[in-house]
Amino acid sequence: MLILFFIIIPLPVIDELIARHQFLEICEKNSKVQIAVDTKGSTVYLIDTPAETIKGAVMNIRMQPWVFKDVKSQEEKISFNVFMRVAEYCQGSLVFP
Repeated sequence: MLILFFIIIPLPVIDELIARHQFLEICEKNSKVQIAVDTKGSTVYLIDTPAETIKGAVMNIRMQPWVFKDVKSQEEKISFNVFMRVAEYCQGSLVFP
């Protein structure tokens, strides 16, 4: 029983340390905000887009695309992705700057 205790206790910490590196790497690769040249003066609204789960990651990461379209022309004016870590063990209790 004691051996099991020492195996299970470090799992959340290891998960957070490995997951942090991978999460930051995914954010770096996908951190692009796209703004159309003619956006100034436009009235835009947020399109409801479903979140996607990133496959191949050590942890559960969700990508939520944010897309804003012009009210009149329906053209996409602004878009970017928001990444969220879905905590499993520590529920995000370890915070890194």
